Amino acid sequence: MTDIQDEGGDASRFRDAGTREAKLLRLYEMAPDPRTGKPTTVPGSVTQSAAIDSAAAPEHGTSAFEARLRREAHGAREIVIVSDGAAWIENTADRVFGHGNVTYILDQFHVPETQRAAVRAMEPDPAEEERRYERLNSLVKVGTVEPVIQELSRHARRHEEVAKCVGYFRGNIHRMRYGECQARGMPVGSGVIEGGCKSVICGRMKKGGARWSMKGANSIMALRCRSLNNRMTDLFDWRRAA
Repeated sequence: MTDIQDEGGDASRFRDAGTREAKLLRLYEMAPDPRTGKPTTVPGSVTQSAAIDSAAAPEHGTSAFEARLRREAHGAREIVIVSDGAAWIENTADRVFGHGNVTYILDQFHVPETQRAAVRAMEPDPAEEERRYERLNSLVKVGTVEPVIQELSRHARRHEEVAKCVGYFRGNIHRMRYGECQARGMPVGSGVIEGGCKSVICGRMKKGGARWSMKGANSIMALRCRSLNNRMTDLFDWRRAA
């Protein structure tokens, strides 16, 4: 399983603010829990890679982010990617693993905000809004998205928020097969990657008053990932040989 964190937007806004975007990918294996039968992360299978790099591929060659993904996912039997639906993530994965060889899942936690805004625009009464939201959300949770799109589409011309939600669902409908994915033991949320952002990057990099050079930041993130991945011995062996 591969979770990819996309901080989103134009990278120039990070430069203007004097900050940079760190991309974290976290891979892990899932298997049924022997007690409950529910899919769970296999202990010791989590591996991560973090760096301030670009996902934009050069005219001839491989992007730095693509190279990291290819290296970390080497040997995986089945690839499932949970993301926020950003096009660059799917494009990168298609180049690495081949188009059609990856199951893409829209992080289920990205759905409620857009759907809530649409329902609120249609239903001014709070009680009716809550009832309608829960009804539609129960359909989305199991991957029955088409009826939701049809119902919302009838109000799309009158409400901008509804039109936005309809466009969002239509663009991601192939990533919202939640019932099918859960039946196959796949995750539908990004809790693992969100936790990784805090433990791998934020907990070490965002110290009070901390300032990082690009080289220093990438070096400390690489060391932190190696330590968490239990690969420090490999690093020492490589340094000794060098």
